[in-house]
Amino acid sequence: MHKGLAGVANLNMELQKELIHKGMKLSGEAKTLRTGDKVMQIRNNYDKDVYNGDIGTVMKIDRELQEMKIDYDGRVCYVRICGP
Repeated sequence: MHKGLAGVANLNMELQKELIHKGMKLSGEAKTLRTGDKVMQIRNNYDKDVYNGDIGTVMKIDRELQEMKIDYDGRVCYVRICGP
């Protein structure tokens, strides 16, 4: 369940508010990510060697490029964030 008060989107937002840490942030498509946040890959990307279910950590955010550096257990990849 993704929508509503008990949905994944709202629960993630509320947990992030409670567990917030200082760090550079990047917002886009109704999401805010900060350095140190955990992320999960939800689609296989064979070119970047990351797969559905892989857990990574946001290491660096480049606001100018709207890009994040994510470490997936030693496999580092760069992800572009598309905003409005």
